[in-house]
Amino acid sequence: MADEPMTVVVAAYSSDGAAQRDYDELVRLHDVGVIAEAKGTVLLSTDRDAKISVQESGGGLMGKLAARSVAKTFKGRLSPDSGTVVVIFNSAARSGVEQAISHHVRRVFADAGGSDGNALEAAFAQAGDELAGPFPSESSVPRVEDLSRYSLPGRRIDLNGLSMHVADEGGGDQAVLMLHGMPDTSACWKFQVPDMVSAGYRVIVPDLIGSGLSDKPRELDHYVADQVVEDLALLLDRLGLDRVHLVGHGWGARFCWQFAMTHPFRVGAMVVISAGHPKAHIADDLFSFSHSRWDWLPVSNTDAEAAELYAAADCAYARMVFGSHPELQDVLARNLSQDGGFGPTLRWDLANPVRDSWFHALTDTTPPPELHAPVLGIWPTGDLFCFEHEVEASGQYVNGPFRYERVEAASHWAPLDASGEVTRLILDWLLQHRATASPTAR
Repeated sequence: MADEPMTVVVAAYSSDGAAQRDYDELVRLHDVGVIAEAKGTVLLSTDRDAKISVQESGGGLMGKLAARSVAKTFKGRLSPDSGTVVVIFNSAARSGVEQAISHHVRRVFADAGGSDGNALEAAFAQAGDELAGPFPSESSVPRVEDLSRYSLPGRRIDLNGLSMHVADEGGGDQAVLMLHGMPDTSACWKFQVPDMVSAGYRVIVPDLIGSGLSDKPRELDHYVADQVVEDLALLLDRLGLDRVHLVGHGWGARFCWQFAMTHPFRVGAMVVISAGHPKAHIADDLFSFSHSRWDWLPVSNTDAEAAELYAAADCAYARMVFGSHPELQDVLARNLSQDGGFGPTLRWDLANPVRDSWFHALTDTTPPPELHAPVLGIWPTGDLFCFEHEVEASGQYVNGPFRYERVEAASHWAPLDASGEVTRLILDWLLQHRATASPTAR
């Protein structure tokens, strides 16, 4: 194989360097050299003298045009003796483009036999035609009747007139409350829970209101951060717990910050992933346009037709937004199958609009409540939704111990795609501050 000319097409991920990592790995395995580069593609070949004229690919970030760009790039330049062509798509798609391409290209590529240049050119052209045309009017995502597969096993607990699905594992003398973010459920923590139970903790993991098997009221009052926190405090009362450690991811981490500031005596140690202290978050936004411009996502989520946008055209927009999620297909299937579609998932942004945070930061000079709980802040280097400085700078708002950790080569959803490292960091931090959560039960 090493002696045969081989052209490799790598979908480019300009945002986090995944294309470069793929390229480095290919160089290591095949001693390939770069022969040409184009927008959206990187061409590699073992034949360093090969001459392939590459057109500048169009299409930008739109997945529907990316495959056609590849087809145009190769049109008339493949021949039966050009060798094997391999298409590489990172399994954890970073931008949604790869998801759109791979679904079509992989299928038609398999039919081409993998070695005949004319057949391969036809395969690329077919994939390009499919993706360059109108988006499909019907979804390819299957509807699922039993949504329990997407949540950890648990029971329903009534809170303030609503029913919350809650997993309650282990029987240790200390308890940990773990809160997921958007668009996840309690299953976000499926890799951490067994190890934490084995380490002697009682682990409480709810599907937050609007998610998973919990109720999904239309009234936005139930999704306001203050109300979510009060519901969680009531949940601890129902479970007979006075004090817990807190672990949160994304929106769940934001709720952790809020809980620790409003119920300081109920919090032991705290671990927050991909969300900094509210003051650090808004300071990043207000004084850096390069950061604040990324608030287009939570702002767009408040549009009256946002849920329909996420579901339209085979979830094309959802694939772009959640493209780096390691379990993207499950995310799409669960949201399309539940009552209200993507609507409940987006209600946290609707109930806690960015503009309110900006107004509050600009007009309220009251210092934030003191926070004495030991806090570990974690930021994955592939996070597209949270800036590193937001987490790293949170220590200035913490009166107790604070530590910052980076998790390399992980997406925003590090509890899933860097589960071992995240579990290790959580258990290490809780062990260091074990005394802060005693006693847990009345």
